[in-house]
Amino acid sequence: MKWHWLFLGCILACSVSAFAQQEQNGLQVEVSRKTMARNDVRTGYYDEQRINRTMALHVTVKNVSMKPFPAGEIDYSLLVLKVNYFPSHYLLYSGTEALHALQIGESADVVIGAAEVNGFRDIGTQRKDKMDYKVVIKHGNTQTAQLASNEGFDAIAASAEKVPSGHN
Repeated sequence: MKWHWLFLGCILACSVSAFAQQEQNGLQVEVSRKTMARNDVRTGYYDEQRINRTMALHVTVKNVSMKPFPAGEIDYSLLVLKVNYFPSHYLLYSGTEALHALQIGESADVVIGAAEVNGFRDIGTQRKDKMDYKVVIKHGNTQTAQLASNEGFDAIAASAEKVPSGHN
C-alpha cells in the first residue's frame, strides 16, 4: 500500500514541472511550453540527431473572481540560452498579445511568442537550448498577474541580445 502512494507522488512531482500555474487578483494563469514546428534531422549512423524546433507558450487565463474582467493584454518575454556559445549567449524574444474580456468563470487560451530552439542528441549526450519565460497580464495600466519560470529572469534578460519582432 505504501508503494502505491509513493508511485502517485512521483507522478505528481513530474507533472507539476511540465507547466506553471498561479492565481493572482482573481485570475488563474497557467503557462506551458508548446512545440509549434519540429524539423529534427537524423544525421549519423549512430543515431545522431539535430534538434531544430520552434517553441511557443500556451497561456490559459481563467477568471476566478466574482466580477468580470475587461479586455486586457499579455506581455511576454522568451529567454533562450543558446548551448553552442561560449560564454553563455542569451536571446530575448518579446511581444504583446490581446486578451479578450472575461466573464465570471470564463477562460481564454492563447498561444503566444515563437522562439527557435536548437541542439543535438546522440547515443550518450543531449544538448538543447533552454527556454525560460515571463508572462505579465495587464488590464489598463494595472498589472493583474505575473508568472515567470525563473526568479532571476529580469537580471538575465537585461543583458540578453534582443531579437526584433517577427524574427525567429
